[in-house]
Amino acid sequence: MKIRNVRLYTGEEEYKRGALVTEGAYVKYAGPEEGAPEDPETVDGQGGILMSGLANSHTHAAMVLFRGVGSDLGLMDWLGRLMPAEDALTPEMVHDGTLLACGEMLKNGVTAFADMYRHMDAAFEAALESGIRANMNRGSSGRDGVDSHREWAKRWHGAGDGRIRVTMGLHAEYTSDEDTVRYAVETARELGLGMHLHLSETEGEVAGCVERHGVRPVEYFDRMGLFDGPVIAAHCVHINDEERAFLARKGVWMAHCPASNLKLGSGVFDLVGALDAGCRVCLGTDGASSNNGLDMYREMYLTALLPKGMRKDPTRPRAGECVNIATRHGCLAMGYEDVGLLRPGYRADWVLLKDDVGLMPGHDAAADIVYAAQGGMVRMTAVNGRVLYRDGEWADIDMERVKARCREHARTLGVL
Repeated sequence: MKIRNVRLYTGEEEYKRGALVTEGAYVKYAGPEEGAPEDPETVDGQGGILMSGLANSHTHAAMVLFRGVGSDLGLMDWLGRLMPAEDALTPEMVHDGTLLACGEMLKNGVTAFADMYRHMDAAFEAALESGIRANMNRGSSGRDGVDSHREWAKRWHGAGDGRIRVTMGLHAEYTSDEDTVRYAVETARELGLGMHLHLSETEGEVAGCVERHGVRPVEYFDRMGLFDGPVIAAHCVHINDEERAFLARKGVWMAHCPASNLKLGSGVFDLVGALDAGCRVCLGTDGASSNNGLDMYREMYLTALLPKGMRKDPTRPRAGECVNIATRHGCLAMGYEDVGLLRPGYRADWVLLKDDVGLMPGHDAAADIVYAAQGGMVRMTAVNGRVLYRDGEWADIDMERVKARCREHARTLGVL
């Protein structure tokens, strides 16, 4: 496939009139249109921005079923409202909710996501059906949750031509005991899996950990060797300078979730402080009940603006940094080494934005992506070179059926 007549932003360079040519699941060419090889299947990009797909590095996909539930509450009160409703979820509900979330993400240019939830066999099936790239786990709080990853690793890890990956999930310090944490770390090492957890999201979480264990969450988890392998640590809002330096040395991926942290009143992650400390940062939406959407363009916007306002420094972060955090960094955090840049030999995960009036006149693609683009401007989304969303239609999702089923699930759950 060839996509021509676009403003191409590869993640490394911008071409005012560029083209992308794919061959199967891979990028064959990315550069000036005049140098692009011919292809019998050619799409006119009509002057829109073509960029790498977005990577949502921390979410709870099926929570789209609870969008709007518990709004205007803090984290613990919000969890108290959500958890009883979540206990009524069935595998069928999680399957359909995950499929709805995958459709929403594809519509918003997301080509990969890291999920943590429950009834995960159903979630894996939905992600595989949708065609999206997904790194998935259960937010474990006991040994049974940890053990469930064993079968998933055998059945799902590497499925869908490598699109589906399994990570060991540990919900948080305050929802698990020390035995569970140690067991999760041991099992992850045994299975060769990375880990995904919530870390230092609120001041109360940190204070509670100190009260329970005499140390802050980072030191608590370090005592059990949790950071000695690949880790996605969601939120990291309340970490200090010493902890930043430590997490940087360990190569931990911090999944910044600005909209969720603001909505729940959890605080604001110090992005510039993390970058200055050498930390690795990726970007997530969190679940649609605490956000309340899955639009990564909005997350990039907040990622760029919050530090500028807080530090009164308009120079940091730069737009290009924010795009990388939302694309390449997220892919690396999830274990996709050849995804996140439009470069020959890389997987062809890409997004085409419309030539929207809000993106005119086209001075700087990175700046337009971060400060002006919105999920509603997405025209096409592709994973592994295959177009999964195009102009309001999904290739592998019967969206009207999924919407109808999710409305019925919401009625059953008592949230509609």
